[in-house]
Amino acid sequence: MGSAGEQTLGWSMLAMAVVTCGFMLAGVRRSGGLEGTVSPGGSPKLGARLATLSRDAVLVLGRTAVYLAFNVLFVITLAFASHATAGGTTVLSYSYLFASYLVAGTGMALGMSSISDLTRQARAREAVFTDALPQGFRFSMMIVAPALAALIVAGAPLVHAVLPGSLSSGQVHTLRTFVALLVPWTIFALLVNFLLPVMFALGRTRLLNMLALPLVLAHVAATALGSVLFGVDGAVGAFFVAPACFAAVLLATGAGRDIRVQLALQLAAVTARFLLVAIVAFGTGWALGATLSAPFAQAVVGGAVGVGLYLAGLRLFARPQLEVLLGALSSRPSTA
Repeated sequence: MGSAGEQTLGWSMLAMAVVTCGFMLAGVRRSGGLEGTVSPGGSPKLGARLATLSRDAVLVLGRTAVYLAFNVLFVITLAFASHATAGGTTVLSYSYLFASYLVAGTGMALGMSSISDLTRQARAREAVFTDALPQGFRFSMMIVAPALAALIVAGAPLVHAVLPGSLSSGQVHTLRTFVALLVPWTIFALLVNFLLPVMFALGRTRLLNMLALPLVLAHVAATALGSVLFGVDGAVGAFFVAPACFAAVLLATGAGRDIRVQLALQLAAVTARFLLVAIVAFGTGWALGATLSAPFAQAVVGGAVGVGLYLAGLRLFARPQLEVLLGALSSRPSTA
């Protein structure tokens, strides 16, 4: 920061890209993806290796252009929010970073890791929607709902208390507002990240790429309208509209007519259950913490009470999923 200033973000992203690409190239090499054409001497030619790698990379990127469109949505929202008060765009970036990491660490990770199984199910004409989607979405919501509530109740004031130079007292309220407005986006982004692997498994890649441009255009329209009606909050609040429409189209075109309504109701029930438990748990924590005078103590008490009550609520309303999650976290790989 001392030498590069705000360009530090760009340099850090470049460093992450180089390191990530290096690891991925090592994995491709170990899996035989760089073998290419073998020369008369028995070793693959470098040109053939690069050609094979380039061809496969273009194939993958071409089939997943919808991910690029989906990630461009935030850039559009950030542009509309750029006329906010000083520091508002930075706080919005904090909020989106937290929400998007939740989506990537749960929905995208679980969805992408299940593509091979989903493909086998699709080839066997099994019900990939009803088998994979509700279960993965349920586990993701079980983690995402309390994480968002914890940031609103405890995370924002704790960041201000520990790092007041990064988040002022006035920006604490802004961060809480933006995170609350991003809750619908997080839910639909989770759903989309579970639906995309299912559509890939069903061979609907061309349809997804055709929907990429309408997705972006719908987001521009919704964000512009929200910005005109409600300012910056309206622009952020409209973030969920395009992903919601996108998810609805994927369900309508991918799922069978006999299971669409049933699946939609099941996903809505899962969402409502975990959101309600999180709201009650952390709302109670916030109310108890508000009785204290020190902001730091308010945040600590609110977060601790919220976590405890949420776990207690899971034991009542989602005990099987809680036991599976705790079992996965406590298990250790065998050394034999």
